[in-house]
Amino acid sequence: MKKPPARNAHTAISKHLAEHKVELETAEPDAKSGETHITGTVWHPANIPGFEKLGQVNVALPVRGRVKVDRSGKVETVALSKPSHEDVEEARNYAASLAANGDIEGVTGKTPSAGRPTHRIEEGPDGQRRLTRKGFSAV
Repeated sequence: MKKPPARNAHTAISKHLAEHKVELETAEPDAKSGETHITGTVWHPANIPGFEKLGQVNVALPVRGRVKVDRSGKVETVALSKPSHEDVEEARNYAASLAANGDIEGVTGKTPSAGRPTHRIEEGPDGQRRLTRKGFSAV
């Protein structure tokens, strides 16, 4: 059974982006341009200020872009945004705040957490250590 063209495109885009270390989140076809507008996540290595003993941890950064797929489902062109220096610094500072408040599982912060940790450091499919959200706590 043959997959419909939209399904072929989504699969091709997801696979192509994964080769470039981008996790696809949304893919919205644009009939006018023939492109697909995408959003995704790229993992960026960061050292958390004040918590150097944790070593390098990868933080999630958003990316946006456009992808053109031909009729056979092959990716022709990809144009992706790159995270800015400010985006990287913001993610690093956010991770430092989480660590300082004891909101990362297994990390004792400088101030006691108001509840259970909301984040953890997990191993990603590529073996990288990633800071991921595990839930949230309402204070």
